[in-house]
Amino acid sequence: MKCRGGFDGLKLSFHTGSRWSQRRLRRSVFAAGFWLAAVTGGVAQLLVVRRTTILQIQPLIKHMKNTLMIVLCSIGILASGCSQSHTPDSVALQGTWSGHQIGDKTPGNAILIIGEGKIEFHDANTNFWYKGTLSLRENTVPKQSDILVSDCFDRVYVGKQAYGIYEVKDGNLMITINSPGDSARPASIVDQRANQYVFTRKQ
Repeated sequence: MKCRGGFDGLKLSFHTGSRWSQRRLRRSVFAAGFWLAAVTGGVAQLLVVRRTTILQIQPLIKHMKNTLMIVLCSIGILASGCSQSHTPDSVALQGTWSGHQIGDKTPGNAILIIGEGKIEFHDANTNFWYKGTLSLRENTVPKQSDILVSDCFDRVYVGKQAYGIYEVKDGNLMITINSPGDSARPASIVDQRANQYVFTRKQ
């Protein structure tokens, strides 16, 4: 017959007799390779099971538990490392940047100031400037920037949206952006039909 757990076995009951103590009986049964289920009122219930088979699966159970703990710990470490190592661009790019527009030979530098959800830009030509709110989408390829103009050298642009893309590479911030009011977004970071800027962070 099959006993619970899938081992070949048989449960037997027999009278132990007064000369057998429970301890001696258990030692004798165990030495013979069986498990003693219980001793009640002088009757021993002997569960005839391969003790060696049960002992063989114990290392396997221990190995499975250890493997599970290693996997869970690894997942925890990876999750913790990822959450601590990544800083959103909306935070990492905050500060003052100095740069120029590609192809523009105007003397001086353009200044870009990025705050929490805000942006301020002053071109090398000091008569060209604007302020606005900034939204970044760093999960797109290429990364996207949206600027809603709140104040500007030309009031016609106030309330208009400027769509752009950006890239951070080797410590440089590259921005390619269309003029406010243009509903299109540049096709690439080197789209020559748009305004291209390269900035470095000011120390």
